[in-house]
Amino acid sequence: MRSNLNKKIIFTGGLFIIAILIFSFSVFASTTDGTIDSMYKYAWGENIGWINFGCDNCNVHITDSGLTGYAWSENYGWINLNPSTSGIKNDGNGNLSGYAWAEGLGWIDFSGVTINSNGEFLGYAVILKDNSKISLNCINTNSCNTSDFKIKTDWRPKNTRSVPSLIAGTSAQTQVSNLISMGNYQYAYQVMKEFPHLFTQKDWDLINEKLGKTNQTTTTTIPTKLSEIAKYQFNNNLQIGMQGHSVIELQKRLKEEGLYNGPITGYFGPLTEAAVKSYQKKYGIKPTGIVGPITRDRLNSSQNQTSSTITNIKNQSENQKTQCPYFTKSLRLGMNDEEVEKVQQFLINQGFLSQDFKKSSLFDKATEDAVKKFQTKYHNEILKPWGLSSPTGYWYTTTKKQANKLIGCE
Repeated sequence: MRSNLNKKIIFTGGLFIIAILIFSFSVFASTTDGTIDSMYKYAWGENIGWINFGCDNCNVHITDSGLTGYAWSENYGWINLNPSTSGIKNDGNGNLSGYAWAEGLGWIDFSGVTINSNGEFLGYAVILKDNSKISLNCINTNSCNTSDFKIKTDWRPKNTRSVPSLIAGTSAQTQVSNLISMGNYQYAYQVMKEFPHLFTQKDWDLINEKLGKTNQTTTTTIPTKLSEIAKYQFNNNLQIGMQGHSVIELQKRLKEEGLYNGPITGYFGPLTEAAVKSYQKKYGIKPTGIVGPITRDRLNSSQNQTSSTITNIKNQSENQKTQCPYFTKSLRLGMNDEEVEKVQQFLINQGFLSQDFKKSSLFDKATEDAVKKFQTKYHNEILKPWGLSSPTGYWYTTTKKQANKLIGCE
């Protein structure tokens, strides 16, 4: 009798642990395939009224690549978020682009919309036929005290996601073993990446093999050797006001250099900016306080970097100074020019175009959408001088000026 009771307790306990594991990671998985919050699901169109993104049959999903499903307008009916000829795209970090379609409204441009680290939609979508705006968040018009509406999701931008926490009392090795046995190779990989010193080359070979035989992918390149994950790689520019995992890694690196004495917050504030300037001065880089291509090259180089490599970086910095202004030509949709590729590389570095975007001399729609996002982010510097409230997508005077400023060409 006691033996049967013990077996039941062990069996029940095992099910409980597995349930915790599944629950923990299903919650984490929602950050990559999000739905709409049941409370915060309404947007407001200045000419069309309320739009419901979370109705019973809307079935809206937000992933790293885009939005699917429908929104419902009481006055104009269904709005298709993923029509076959366009659709709302996501660059993975919450910068939206592309178009939705409604039979009674036509095309709706989402290129001015972003999703922040809390899953809140910000900015305006624009109905092209009359240029009227759809506000995705009451904060846009400072009306939250009287009308608290917003669209919110449990999806989170790639650069703000955290690795799942270990379950109390369970070692990283045990948790990885459990996850692999359950087929959750993606999350097993993420735990391994968080605690690389606990795993052998054989462990990495196994997870590479498992992931290679499935459709599961990671948000970063899977290392084939332990040495490949020794240092975090900075792939995008960083500057004051930004936040996320990249900023955490930056602050750690600056602290290692003895240049940053503040707390590791993940927010790029004045203390971090001052430390970046000190870092740039230390290595002969123009002290802009912005982590641009040259500073990223230095951060990504090994600590045992040779003096000749450092000299090359210094020379790059000097060469860049002599090439200022870097952006000189006025460009717009449909134009072909060799400088377009320079613009596209800048937009990739700034996070407005994806890392796998194929650069060319053609100023295409994707480039225009990225320029609009850039203009929206720096509204005061680019649009306000002209009295504009909406981005144009034109790579003209103030847009070029702000881009030159960001890469150190004042």
